[in-house]
Amino acid sequence: MKLYRFILIFFSLAVLYSCEKDNYFVPKETIVNPNVPISFSQDIQPIFDLSCSISGCHDGQNDDPDLTVGNAYASLFSTGDIDTVTAENSKLYKRVAGISGALMPPTANGGPLPANKVSLILNWIKQGAKDN
Repeated sequence: MKLYRFILIFFSLAVLYSCEKDNYFVPKETIVNPNVPISFSQDIQPIFDLSCSISGCHDGQNDDPDLTVGNAYASLFSTGDIDTVTAENSKLYKRVAGISGALMPPTANGGPLPANKVSLILNWIKQGAKDN
């Protein structure tokens, strides 16, 4: 009887802990404060470097926009991928969020981006998509 109670209590606590964890604990990496200034060179370009401007993708030799260091900012604007008036309409945001077109980066290249990176890109655009 004691073993039965122990097992029942153990599984009850496990279920409660998992529910609590799912509902109340949000990993810090998913939280992006929209009021913190976002830097293109420090916050956005590293996302492109790791996930987008890789060989065979947005590397300046293949798909537009060219997301390599030194070219990404100008290329995003010349290809019309940024809408600073309505950030949610930006092609860049829609592609990384999977809202329209093929999801970028594709799964074969390590995509999709984590939610905090997508949020960072959207907030950067909302802040005026500055080249800083």
